[in-house]
Amino acid sequence: MQLKTKLSSSAMFSSLLMASFGAHAEEERDTLEVKKMTVTGILPDRLDAVPGSFSIIDEDYLEERRPISNIERMRTVPGLHVVPDGSMGFDTNIGIRGQNPRRSAKAMIMEDGIHLQLAPYADPVVHYTPPSSALSRIEIVKGAGQILYGPQTLGGAVNFVTKPVPRSGEVEGSLTSAFGNQNYRLLDGTVGYGNDLGGFSFGFTQNKGDGVYDNSEFDVKDYRFKGELDITERQTLGLKLVHTRDRRNSTEAYLTPFEYDRDPYSHPSIQNDDWEQDRDVVQLQHTFRVNDNFKLTSQAYYTDTFRNGLRSTEENEGDLDTNGNIVSLFRNCPGQGGEGVSATDVDASLCGGRHAPRQYYTRGIETRGDLSYGLFGLEHETIFGVRYHEENVHRQEILAQSVAERENYKLALANNPDDVEEAKIKT
Repeated sequence: MQLKTKLSSSAMFSSLLMASFGAHAEEERDTLEVKKMTVTGILPDRLDAVPGSFSIIDEDYLEERRPISNIERMRTVPGLHVVPDGSMGFDTNIGIRGQNPRRSAKAMIMEDGIHLQLAPYADPVVHYTPPSSALSRIEIVKGAGQILYGPQTLGGAVNFVTKPVPRSGEVEGSLTSAFGNQNYRLLDGTVGYGNDLGGFSFGFTQNKGDGVYDNSEFDVKDYRFKGELDITERQTLGLKLVHTRDRRNSTEAYLTPFEYDRDPYSHPSIQNDDWEQDRDVVQLQHTFRVNDNFKLTSQAYYTDTFRNGLRSTEENEGDLDTNGNIVSLFRNCPGQGGEGVSATDVDASLCGGRHAPRQYYTRGIETRGDLSYGLFGLEHETIFGVRYHEENVHRQEILAQSVAERENYKLALANNPDDVEEAKIKT
């Protein structure tokens, strides 16, 4: 049996967790062959120290299955309810132990210990998860052990752990392409180099295709850099940069039962909808292995996310018109009768629509300590940490009323200042 260790982590707030084990635990530990890895996980070195329950999806599973979406990744994990969203599952809907899976708002979703929520306190929704090719494992924590990772840990915590940089002394790389129906194309490439002093890697992933509906094309690109440097025998600096560009010709306007019966592969207004998201992440980490029993991990992070959805129809729309078309509430075409114009009318596609631009900035710094020691003949493991976290959110909503305003949300905001709905949140 092999236990892959040297996991570092983050704590959302000051926490203290202690567990005691009998003397026989030390004997069992001596039989394990420990393999050193440099990853950023949330589970401690000793998995038997985790209170509650946990699951690990390892690299072998990801490599064998090569899952595209979160449903394929995590459908075998007990206690998880993963709901599909769109043909490729780019949006993340994970419910744990009966919690509402809507945008994973009741679970803490992380990558290398840093939140994937747009804003964990102000707007805890997820529109992104890293591609499978970038991952070495996925950790799922349920029960008491999730308290370390808040704030959204009512259901549990999920951490996507990215692959470590190469340290073999040789250039390493891979190139993968895949093709499927609906004109699906996947391109993934990585290259890196490392030795005993440190290493780095670059990665690129593109998912592109026509989507499940007609005229619902998507193009999602993910750029990654990861590097680390051993500044002493016991101290390591790490840096990770991520940029994601997400473009989709669809939002959250799904099919009604009437529309599905008419044509399950066509949506009456999706050709007029657009989704865009740009996401940038900077993560800097310092690991100090004070001795064999005490490790300090500190990291600073910054995220900058912008998203806008242009929607031609409202969710849960009412009855269809006499032609069987869904009716848009957002049309404002005087020549066609204003609101109530068919969403599939050739002229209706040239005006109206709802923009929902939102800007999110988060930043923070944290330190976590992992301490193992013996006391009164028992072995103890203590985890403690502190985090400072800050968020700035600017949410807006505006109804576009012309062709130009549909194509440029900034113009719609400028032309209709009295109609803008907005909120600014700082935590």
